[in-house]
Amino acid sequence: MSSPTETAPNGSTRLSRLLGWASEDRARRLGLWLAILTGAFGLAAAYLSLLVVNYGEALRGAAPYNFAWAAGQTVGEVTRLEQRILASALPGTNIDAEEVQLRLDIVRNRIAVLGRGQASLFMDRYPQHRRTVARLEQALDTVGTILAGPLPPAEKALAALAVLEPVDRELNAFASVASQFGGELVDEGHDHLLYLHGLFSMLAAGLAVCGVLFITVLLIQNRTIRRAHDRMEAMAGALQTAIAQAEEASQAKTRFLATMSHELRTPLNAIIGFSELIRDDGGLQGEDRPAGGGAPGSAKEGTRREHAQYAGYILGSARHMLSLVIDILTVAQMESGHANLTFESVDPRKVVGTAIATVLGTQAGRGRTIRTAAGAVWPVLQADERAVRQMLLNLLSNAVKFSTAPSAIEVQAWLDPQGGFVIAVQDRGIGMTPEQIEKAAQPFYQAEDGATRRFQGSGLGLSIVKSLMEAHGGRLLLEGEAGAGLRASLHFPAERVGGPMPRPEPASQQ
Repeated sequence: MSSPTETAPNGSTRLSRLLGWASEDRARRLGLWLAILTGAFGLAAAYLSLLVVNYGEALRGAAPYNFAWAAGQTVGEVTRLEQRILASALPGTNIDAEEVQLRLDIVRNRIAVLGRGQASLFMDRYPQHRRTVARLEQALDTVGTILAGPLPPAEKALAALAVLEPVDRELNAFASVASQFGGELVDEGHDHLLYLHGLFSMLAAGLAVCGVLFITVLLIQNRTIRRAHDRMEAMAGALQTAIAQAEEASQAKTRFLATMSHELRTPLNAIIGFSELIRDDGGLQGEDRPAGGGAPGSAKEGTRREHAQYAGYILGSARHMLSLVIDILTVAQMESGHANLTFESVDPRKVVGTAIATVLGTQAGRGRTIRTAAGAVWPVLQADERAVRQMLLNLLSNAVKFSTAPSAIEVQAWLDPQGGFVIAVQDRGIGMTPEQIEKAAQPFYQAEDGATRRFQGSGLGLSIVKSLMEAHGGRLLLEGEAGAGLRASLHFPAERVGGPMPRPEPASQQ
């Protein structure tokens, strides 16, 4: 039993293959439809050309010889007029004068028709026959006068025929030339028709060639677009791979920083602890040396003091490194979404006091004045206490760093009209330009770049504050100008304000 493909005609199989090939690609379908349309235009042009040829043949075989027909009809009517005039003179005839007059009017009507249409063109081509029609009209007028006169019928007929005889000969020659003229016009029209046919054929051929060229250009363009599309797909795939690798590397970096918290903090705390022991031990031995020890200016005492000084350097560097590590780990936790914030009732006045005491206890804060503004409002705040303390420490540290010792730093607190709570740190330091304020909260941003910058730091303090405030649903706002100080304010939303006061911590038992 044969399969359907085997029994199907070859033409339908090829057509189905062509349609299947065309349906694979949009450009192919478009090119196929353009080819079909161009072929249809070509067939239509050929069909119209065939119609023009057939029309020309029909015109050659059955053309209305307008002028030649009118001339022939005039000659025939003149002959009939002569016959009626002659018959009217015979005895016992039934042709009266009215019938002769009717034939005379018919001849005049034929002359009027002969004067219209192609008469001017005929007269221009054959000027010798220009006066034939005029002489015929004069002869008809003379015949009409004779027929209306008092002569007997026989004499009237002979006189009328004598007038028409010379014009009749010219009129026969006129009709012969008019027939020749009609044939010439038909030949010229046919030649012109063939010229138009050739012109139309050339236009149709040009249309077909343009269609083929257009399809070729379109196919080439589609091939170019397909190649560009393939290259773009390859580039997009490579870009997606690169993005995935970059995201994976970023996540790996974040995971690495998040998991290195214990490994980094533990040795740093150990360095800090042992440095304190070395410093304190060296200082005691330098002050309370045992009996019989070296003199106050001995070399051993100087060495101990140097050791204590070196231990102080180690301790300061370790504390600075620990603060940098804490900042980096905080940024990593915020980026990874593992900030681990615990929202509970917080007394912001207590947190502010703790932060001020901490900053004043540092080497940079010694001798500085940090106070809270008079009339400050301290509502209960639903927030993470550790995060609030860290934000205040960062803002106070920046205020101490970027202002000089004589100027005071003020911590302000108030409720905004929407019911939110604002804590602001105002300094009288170097301030910032609007461009610097716009970029200040970006990670690792430093207002002064290069090795000659006056203020050291990681550039993460304000970025951490901004991220922690966003985690609280609030925002960080910086206001100031260059040389006029800066106010950094923490704006907590209204839903973070209120709630029960936190319980005081129980006193430790001695």
